[in-house]
Amino acid sequence: MKSNLFYEKNLIEGDNPKIEEFINHLFLSLEHEINYDFDEELIEKSYYNAYLLIFNALQLLKFKNKNEINLYLIKAAETLETLSILNHPKLNKEELIFDSMITYYISNNYPRAYVLSKDNENIELPKYKEAIFIFMNKDFHKLRNLILKEINSDDYNEDLLIKKLESNEISNFDALEKMVSYSIFKALNNVLNFLLLGDNVFIDDSLYSLDKYKNISLIHNLIDYWWVISCLEIIIKELYENSLWNQLKPFYSDENEELNNKLTNYIFNYANRKTPIVELWPSQTSAIPKILENDENLTIKMPTSAGKTFIAELLILKYYMQGNFYNNGKVIYISPFKSLSNEIESSLKSNLNILDLKISDFYGGFDSNEYEKYYFEDLDILIVTPEKFDVLLRMNPHLKRI
Repeated sequence: MKSNLFYEKNLIEGDNPKIEEFINHLFLSLEHEINYDFDEELIEKSYYNAYLLIFNALQLLKFKNKNEINLYLIKAAETLETLSILNHPKLNKEELIFDSMITYYISNNYPRAYVLSKDNENIELPKYKEAIFIFMNKDFHKLRNLILKEINSDDYNEDLLIKKLESNEISNFDALEKMVSYSIFKALNNVLNFLLLGDNVFIDDSLYSLDKYKNISLIHNLIDYWWVISCLEIIIKELYENSLWNQLKPFYSDENEELNNKLTNYIFNYANRKTPIVELWPSQTSAIPKILENDENLTIKMPTSAGKTFIAELLILKYYMQGNFYNNGKVIYISPFKSLSNEIESSLKSNLNILDLKISDFYGGFDSNEYEKYYFEDLDILIVTPEKFDVLLRMNPHLKRI
């Protein structure tokens, strides 16, 4: 259906309110299992309208801020998701799910994209879309295996493709599709290299290749490739902008190469996990300037699950990169409950183990002893309950002046 998209533009002009009302009714009827008389013409119009919204939004990116067009992208994603639930014989359910997911993703509606991906982990897609699907799910080990398998297969061997073209075993169109798919695999492979090594050259190569084949796709009317590559470019640019490599650049020292190596290993350690962490959330990136500019008291107010704990970890990292632990400096992390203290201790030990810091929780009542005083002196990071912090203040009056 999608190949007739530009021809179908006239079909939907002036019908947007009617289409929106239809999609709302369709969604409610499917959600509540209500019998609804599906209008075939409106289903078709809704389908084309969704893609036209996406295409127009992608074109407007040249002139407008992405935040201004996210509303159109979300509307298109919702339409495609609803149509995928319909199981219409003329519509490809799996591709509708993928197209809805990537559109949610570029509109920064990450929670909806995440739910769609987790609900549809086993959908069958063309290999290039499967690779992007895995990439959005941050399953980088699986993605690397898929990419290596594809780019080393005979399907994308340039010499074999030329021979097939000469013998008419494959059409020019099919050969071009192979080349565009191959460019997507190579671009994603470069992004994975960047996430592990932090070298911007990998991102530059990835975006250069994608831009080249995006234009080739448009010239040769490979519309599906054109818009998917356009979305992938947005995802890669935002991933780079929010990546730990980019966001933590200001943490690097101008003088101490040993500390810089530790920070590099810290970022690498996160990227190489089974469940990697390679970027900061928008709520966290907005806090970075405050962390860097402020050496005094700092209060951060954020919603639940917005990433406050990781911001606390970044404050510890800043303190470390300033060399404070080498001067017998300490970090005291106050946690309201003993059970939470245990969780924080486990998390910090796992995340900061590369920095060789001594970390322990420090809990109990209002009493203290000589052992605890010695224990305090030996630690770099203490996780304490409010009651134990009161003990620390009485044991170490100088802390009140910090």
